Amino acid sequence: MNRAVTAFASIINAGPSAATACSLALPLGFPANFLYQTTNQANVPTGVPNAPANIPVGGAQTFVFAITPTAVGSSDIPMTFSCTDADPAPVYFGVDTLLLSATATAGPDVVATADTATHDGNVVFPAGGPATQAIVAAAINLGAAGTVTFTPTDAPFGQPPRQLPIGLSVCQTDATGTCTSANGPTVNVTMAQNQVVTLKVTATRGSTSIPYVPSYNRIFIIATQGGTPVGEASVAVLEH
Repeated sequence: MNRAVTAFASIINAGPSAATACSLALPLGFPANFLYQTTNQANVPTGVPNAPANIPVGGAQTFVFAITPTAVGSSDIPMTFSCTDADPAPVYFGVDTLLLSATATAGPDVVATADTATHDGNVVFPAGGPATQAIVAAAINLGAAGTVTFTPTDAPFGQPPRQLPIGLSVCQTDATGTCTSANGPTVNVTMAQNQVVTLKVTATRGSTSIPYVPSYNRIFIIATQGGTPVGEASVAVLEH
């Protein structure tokens, strides 16, 4: 709490005309101080803080933004990305939101990434093919040491279950991808600062087909400590 968290974002103009005065903002009433600034292709800040940008047709503008929480709590923040001549960008929780936890004491801060057999961010169950697919993940703890619980789920943090017809389990793995822990609904991993761990999530489909809606039909791997989210990764899922 009271320390700035920074992240990067991009606004892409896919419309037929220039996008004017494009800006970033927190939801109204969110307990934090906020600023944003345009960046160049090397992610170096340009211009002045909190200055909107115009984006040409087919162009994009990158930004860096900083959030300084003023209260303890966890939230998957639905950021506002807007331009004066267009509707704000739609919000897809777990995709274009920012998962933020503010705590009174230092804890783990996990950055995770996930990969699939197709290496394109999708878990694909071919029609009539295998009923089980694997997701591999790697996570590094950039914060304080602690025990982190990894949970695979069909919904991002703070959202209700999406009831996808999929069974999920997870285990910790060694460098060869072999499970070194029990395979179950969660796995607890003691992580030192800067330690990297690897995981395998097993996804088993049910009898109902899954349409390709990558903004919603996803598998999330959520890292928590004592119920507080400290990291998240996800992939889309479909059956065809």
